[in-house]
Amino acid sequence: MRWMLTILTLTLLFGKTVNAEEPELVEVNATIYCSGTTTADGSPIREGICAVAPEHIGETVLIYTLDRELLGIWEAKDTGGESVKKGNVIDVYFESEKAGKEFIDRTYENGAMGKVLVQYVPAAG
Repeated sequence: MRWMLTILTLTLLFGKTVNAEEPELVEVNATIYCSGTTTADGSPIREGICAVAPEHIGETVLIYTLDRELLGIWEAKDTGGESVKKGNVIDVYFESEKAGKEFIDRTYENGAMGKVLVQYVPAAG
């Protein structure tokens, strides 16, 4: 059911069907940040933004647990330290440390140790 909702959401957002059976997922470590004013692309910092490797700036990012439960959808507008720039880490912005901690706690469930699955969706247009 979650996959069907995800496909419907992506179809409505991007006007095309996504292959639900084998989406390209990349395993990375998840971290959070709660400070800053401007992203790498010049946008004001806000919730809903994540830091990724530079080649993914401008893409939509779906983040899943290792059990493939959707944690959320973010916009790739920022870059981070060397691990983020190499694509080994995704850094998700939260306005409060409490919200960020709740996100990170979910990435440690079932022995995942902070690892998540990430799907990069190119921007429409």
